[in-house]
Amino acid sequence: MFKNIVFTLVLLSSTPLWASLFGDDKKEVLMPKHIIKISGEAYFDKSQMFDALGVEYKSMFQFWKDDTATIKDKLLPTLHASLRAFYDSEGFYDATYTIKESNLTTLIKVKENKPVKVGDINISSDYDIASWVTFKKGDVFQAKKFIAIKSKIMGHLLKNGYCSYALDTKAYVDLKKHIVDIKYTLKKRWYMYFWCSDNNRE
Repeated sequence: MFKNIVFTLVLLSSTPLWASLFGDDKKEVLMPKHIIKISGEAYFDKSQMFDALGVEYKSMFQFWKDDTATIKDKLLPTLHASLRAFYDSEGFYDATYTIKESNLTTLIKVKENKPVKVGDINISSDYDIASWVTFKKGDVFQAKKFIAIKSKIMGHLLKNGYCSYALDTKAYVDLKKHIVDIKYTLKKRWYMYFWCSDNNRE
């Protein structure tokens, strides 16, 4: 019994919890950061952009925190690629931006320009998938939404026993006209009464 007690105390004394309860001389290692400011955005909330860029900021529930948004210095080299990826995925392929860095601050100025919007939506299917295609004409085209719709259709087909379907999705983007035509083609083929295994998925 005595050995068990000693062993338990040794384990507790080696854990961070023990240190936090009784104090610890080790100081927290703080990563160097820059204050970050974004201007020029109109279509998106700042929080959307901050999340995409890995910015630390005060949420509406964190009333005790400072309002200053910051970004870790190690993420500064990724800002150009992250901004490009964000705007492309949201349909703003012509968006431009400038990034200026000082010793303490990073300033991003954005010009969103004209987004690509949904033009024609063509569905050719022997199974009703219209309710899953949630794009409407005039919507700003979002690549992530386009991919999500395809995933939902695939999941619904598999769930209902259609393991050997043929689904083709295409998005034809005209950057000059800022229009994208979307096409969904589906042949459900045959119905399976048993659950589809991974080997039957296309």
